[in-house]
Amino acid sequence: MENKLSQSLSASYNPLVSIITPVLNGIKFLEPCLLSVLNQSYPHIEHIFVDGGSTDGTLEMLNSYQAKYPHRIRFISEPDKGIAEAWNEGWRMASGEIFGELGSDDMYEPDAIQTVVEFFRANSDAYFAFGECNHIDEKGNLIGRALTKDFDLDEAIDDVHHINCPSAFYRRQVIEKVGFMDASLPYAHDLDYWIRVGKLFTLYPIKKVLASFRIHKD
Repeated sequence: MENKLSQSLSASYNPLVSIITPVLNGIKFLEPCLLSVLNQSYPHIEHIFVDGGSTDGTLEMLNSYQAKYPHRIRFISEPDKGIAEAWNEGWRMASGEIFGELGSDDMYEPDAIQTVVEFFRANSDAYFAFGECNHIDEKGNLIGRALTKDFDLDEAIDDVHHINCPSAFYRRQVIEKVGFMDASLPYAHDLDYWIRVGKLFTLYPIKKVLASFRIHKD
């Protein structure tokens, strides 16, 4: 009976997923980013944009999409001190149970969020998971791929960074226990955070491409 009840509860687990996107003058690649979230096969998603004061049409596009999808897209625009501070603000705004961060020039695979939710459904004791990630160029051409392997804390501390930010997802409890990003760091905020998470939680690899990370001159 307990096993049947557990399976029933697992099957009914349809959490809200909050995707955070820091952005500053990101109009060039913003629409593909937006659409990759709106077109996900999993429906329970909010996409939160934290804008640092764009002047290139980014805000106009966000306003337009928010008007069309008021329950799915939210944003604020105010000066900040960089991506980590914007990420932290997005966490404060979010209502979800599962979190991800997507760069304004990056994209998700169509079933990425469904894959992540199914992973957490099947692994109720897991709090952090990361998938594989395509590397694409300015035109969207595939130029490489970051594969997954078991997370090794010692490797991460030695600056071997094999978790691509767009393919990482975690439960709210991770933020509650680990705290916010260290906005005082000049760079590598995500690596610093994965190390802090890895000291308290197991980071599980998913052997599937979840996102595309765009590499371009800007």
